[in-house]
This record gives sequence, structure tokens and C-alpha cells, in this order.
Amino acid sequence: FPSHDIQQVTLLDIGANSGLITRGICLRNGNVTSVLAVEPQEFARVALELNIDGLDQKVEIFPFALGTQNETVKMTVPRNQSGSAFVGILSNQNPDGQVITIKMKSTESFEKSNLEYLSSVIVKSDIEGQDVKVLASFSDLFWLKVVGLSMEVTQAEYESSSEFKFFQKRMETLGLFEIAFRNGKILDRSSNTKNTRASNQNFNLYFMRNKKSSSWT
Repeated sequence: FPSHDIQQVTLLDIGANSGLITRGICLRNGNVTSVLAVEPQEFARVALELNIDGLDQKVEIFPFALGTQNETVKMTVPRNQSGSAFVGILSNQNPDGQVITIKMKSTESFEKSNLEYLSSVIVKSDIEGQDVKVLASFSDLFWLKVVGLSMEVTQAEYESSSEFKFFQKRMETLGLFEIAFRNGKILDRSSNTKNTRASNQNFNLYFMRNKKSSSWT
């Protein structure tokens, strides 16, 4: 995440899970002064509360998922995994794992209630294939406050999803540029050689507001 000159930055952690990444960001980035951690799974929130204990930052936990509307949905927690996936997107399939019911809140209502007063935000999103859909539902006004974004995508999504391409172009229009790392230096993704990841493999993609900045932690 970017270490900007801005003294007070809020971390919006969508899909905070056990909070290990949340804790790592807070410990390594002194500019983060507060955290909004969104995590719908009750068992994960127990670990999240333990991992944020003792942090200097003010951390607020929201016990629901974010989506395009307010509703109750089912999701599955795969056996022997900490991740999860929405049952609703697994049409006519029986997911191998525990099915739980969670509350979902629209990004529009969440933004009005919790984000309007913020001036600078970094966003981390890891919500099992729903990242583009959920992130795209935030307003342009919110994205103009964002100085850095880390999101999870699959290789197939990155290469061929029209929904992702539209989101990527929208981010550029709003001043957030995709970056890649090589030998500790920030490069344009377009300068990379062809990626050999499997089409269903997940990886983290980064966007930052100042394309020339090299101050990342």
C-alpha cells in the first residue's frame, strides 16, 4: 500500500477475514489512522478481533458483506479453508462446505453511512470472485478519495472479463493506475511479458493514484 505524505488515511478492508492482512498493513503503514473492517463470517470475526487487539489505530468491524443491494444471502465456507464463496453464484451446484446465511448491505448505503466524511482512503478487497462487481458499485466521488487499491482477481478475469476491463478503464479515468512489481520497482502492467498463470488462479492487483511514486510498503 502507498505511503503518501497524507498524515491520516483510512483503510477500508473489504473481506477482512481473520485480520492478519489488516494487522500487517496497520503495523507497516504509519499513515493509517483508522480501519473499517467488513467481515460477514462470525467465526472469522472472532480471530479478527484478536488480531487487531493492541493496534494503535481505531478499528471498526462491520458484521455483514457488501453488495449491490440490501439483502440476506447464503454463502459456503469450504472445508479446511479460511476463504468462502457465495452460494448464489454456484448455480445448480452443491458446494462442499458449511452453508451459512449472512446479511449483505449495499455499497450505496454503506458509503452514505460511513465513507462520506473521509478524505483519504486505501482499499483492500478479497471477497472470493465478487471484487469487481462490488468495487464497481462504489461512486466516483468515493474513488476520488482513494489513494491505493489492492484487489483479488483471477487470470481469466484479468485477461478477458469485459466487466473488469470497464472497471480498469474507470479507475484510470479517476486517476488510479494499475501497477506491477519487478525487482522492487514499479512498472506498468503492459510492460510485463505474457503471464503464465492458470486461468482460475487468483492474484492481487494493485492500483495507485500517483503512478510515478515508489513509496510502497
